[in-house]
Amino acid sequence: MVQNSQNTEVYGLESQIRNQYGRLVFTYVTHNKMADILMKRADSLELALIITSSLTLAGILLPFVNAFYPEINFWFSIASACLSIIVVTLTIIIKTANHKERSYKHKNTANALWKLREEYLSLLADMKYIPVDDVRRKRDLLIQKTEEVYSCAPQTSAKAYKMAQKAINEEEEQFLSDEEIDNMLPVDLRRGN
Repeated sequence: MVQNSQNTEVYGLESQIRNQYGRLVFTYVTHNKMADILMKRADSLELALIITSSLTLAGILLPFVNAFYPEINFWFSIASACLSIIVVTLTIIIKTANHKERSYKHKNTANALWKLREEYLSLLADMKYIPVDDVRRKRDLLIQKTEEVYSCAPQTSAKAYKMAQKAINEEEEQFLSDEEIDNMLPVDLRRGN
């Protein structure tokens, strides 16, 4: 009877740790996706700024155009002014949105979560070989470390959440098959020998 109670206790503890591991992996992927979203936005805005700045420089040609084509001088001036407004607007957006800085914060959060993910995974693998009380202590410590990371983590978006769902559920982004792992290992460490 004591053995059965202990098995139920270990099963419940393992279930809790597995659940915590799953939520942590999901959060890890979500922060990586959010970092990707923000970096793509930053790159797109910077590219648009480069292009519009380059086109604005065409305003330097205004005196030359005026000398040969005085009739388009007005439209050339209007276009140059509009491009200048766009450049200023893009510069303000880039400076105030801080997409790159926010992306780095999400990446740093993901890196901290990666370490915890590996610790949870190791605990799940080691559970069979260490006393239940030690498993509880390690679990409690991991919960505390996870809370510390979460308390400093930036908010993610619904888009990043949906991208993480797709990556985990459909693309199995965080998981490798035995064959894929074997291909990365030296021959003597492969399971499919």
